[in-house]
Amino acid sequence: MTTWEFVKKNTLAIRNYKDEVVGTGFIVSERGHLLTCAHVIEAAEGYQNVRVNKQIVNQIHLGDPNTDDFAVLQLTNTTTSGRQIPLSLTFKPMDGFQLFGYGRPDFPQGATIDCNVTDLNPHSDFGNLPMIRLRSKADSQIIQGGYSGSPVFDVASQQVIGIIAAQDCEQGALAIPIATVLDRWLTWWQCLNVFPGNHKILIGNVDRAQNVQRCEDLRNALIRTNQSAIVSEDWLNASEQDLTGYDCFLLLISSETRAESLFQQIQKIQRVQQLHDATPRIFLIHIDSSISLPLIQDIQYLTWQSNDVLTLVSEILTMIDNPSANSLEIRLPIDQSRWLLTYVGENSMTIMTELIRELRNTPNRRIQSVRSYWGVAPTRMWTNACNDPAYHMLINIQEFPNHTQELTSLVDNKIYYVFVSLGVGEGSKDSSIISNFFCQEESHTQPGFMYIPVDMSREMLKVAVDRLRRDHPSANRIAVQRNIEAIAGMQEIALIAQTLGNQRSILYGFIGNTIANVENPEAVFRNIIEVMRTDDLLIFEAQIISELTLESNRDQLIQHVRGEYESMPFRQFAFSALLQNSDLSISPDQRERCYEVDVSVQNWMSSQILQIDCFFVNNTGHSVDIRYADDSTEELEINEKIRLYRSRKFTESTLRRFVEINNLDNLGDTIGRS
Repeated sequence: MTTWEFVKKNTLAIRNYKDEVVGTGFIVSERGHLLTCAHVIEAAEGYQNVRVNKQIVNQIHLGDPNTDDFAVLQLTNTTTSGRQIPLSLTFKPMDGFQLFGYGRPDFPQGATIDCNVTDLNPHSDFGNLPMIRLRSKADSQIIQGGYSGSPVFDVASQQVIGIIAAQDCEQGALAIPIATVLDRWLTWWQCLNVFPGNHKILIGNVDRAQNVQRCEDLRNALIRTNQSAIVSEDWLNASEQDLTGYDCFLLLISSETRAESLFQQIQKIQRVQQLHDATPRIFLIHIDSSISLPLIQDIQYLTWQSNDVLTLVSEILTMIDNPSANSLEIRLPIDQSRWLLTYVGENSMTIMTELIRELRNTPNRRIQSVRSYWGVAPTRMWTNACNDPAYHMLINIQEFPNHTQELTSLVDNKIYYVFVSLGVGEGSKDSSIISNFFCQEESHTQPGFMYIPVDMSREMLKVAVDRLRRDHPSANRIAVQRNIEAIAGMQEIALIAQTLGNQRSILYGFIGNTIANVENPEAVFRNIIEVMRTDDLLIFEAQIISELTLESNRDQLIQHVRGEYESMPFRQFAFSALLQNSDLSISPDQRERCYEVDVSVQNWMSSQILQIDCFFVNNTGHSVDIRYADDSTEELEINEKIRLYRSRKFTESTLRRFVEINNLDNLGDTIGRS
């Protein structure tokens, strides 16, 4: 039986003494506790008149219909197959949800409604409590009276996140979040037995001057759930033997946290774990998502946003009782190769917001090249382009293995290196580096080898890792979704690689002409150099042009380069990010006419380079309506431009000077021999 089928089986009609349906309820504990709306009990004229499966019920809790509007009843006789409906305090807007209830007379056995969550907003009819807003996907699916008390089932998480409480316009509804039930009904934990057991928990504040009140709030919330919790500022001075009695340590960290202090505390707990059968568990509590966390094996990560302590407590207790929850396993079995373990360091909502803001930035509308690869459509178009004979970089991709073979002889003791690829592309070049640098025989990598691909796009990471999985099935791999253009991002990437690689040296790959596509090449290069240690190495690749040709035959060179970026495969890729994040109301034929490539000579590093800008230009002869992914709209005037992509082509002397001023020792190169 699927979880959804189990939810439906344990969702029951609530009737009055006249056998009339007044609402819906669902069983939330093995002891027959039924969660519904308070106004449903009111409609039945009190719990004494409520009948569920022709049973009378006991009333455990009755809320105020004008505020929290939920009630808990207990059935006198019920079976739940030793299970209870899974409940969640969290959800994601726009995910798919289902509800099941008894609101339609033509479906006496109950009916399902498919819906989406639109948002979570305070509502005046419910004492300004936050209410989940739902909208059904079909006109025929109207959420009406008898659905009150129905469970809102999150299809993605397979958990119930709320209770239908009221209709909200013709196709909408309002639902009470499960978090509200927890907040308003203090006996939740004992009655429902959601999180059994009395756990002994120590709360440590890594930043002693910060988050003092947060520590107390967390302790009090844990005590409310019958846990033993203390806050200790001086636990580092306690003996390791004295700390073995705790089930877990909660370490609060923030943007002020120093890595040295954090790792000092983690190391002490790990020594305690060695003394006592891998307990206590370690949880890093990330305050307000203002920073990104280092990724450390066998440590759980939680985010504490705002003052939402109830959601945090739920997550903590869930993971204590389920040791496998959120666990980190670096080496996945090959028979589970469909899985990709990814450290997500970027917020997709933030990326989309920034992308749309720049699209609206008249007169300099643009999509930064780093975001041109972000998302499903750009990934697909880029992959198609890289395999198209018309794409100008295909020859470079095909010849790249020859270059890596030449470079291999320059690196000693390659077994000691972790390979970090900064900007993975479609993965073929990374595969070549691994084959030449880290394989003992055939496709088998050296013992302990770790591959860490990095990209802004999770979809691009998936493509690259799938390629590596085929070529090198024995390689340990973990993907990192992070922006290398921010120094914080590079520091985080370096910390992950150093930690997972047990402080071994790192071979950074900055290949595929990525340096040419970032907004600020100098800054990105400095970011990489800043995190590199003495024994770390960098493979750096960029497409070059002839300095002589640039000086003597500039017009012909510009025309040739323009042709490279006007090819059909690249044109489709260049447009893909705009089409993915907007509803551009022009035909494909018009789109072709509206694509332009501008190639110009620019001064850079006291030298000259070629800069390539690809544009959408409104050449339709009239203004064009455009709707962005955030549902905002505007008009593009005649001849108005949107920059779709930017790249560059350097000369050999420029690149050499670029490397020299950054104090890199050049072990060797293949420049000029491609």
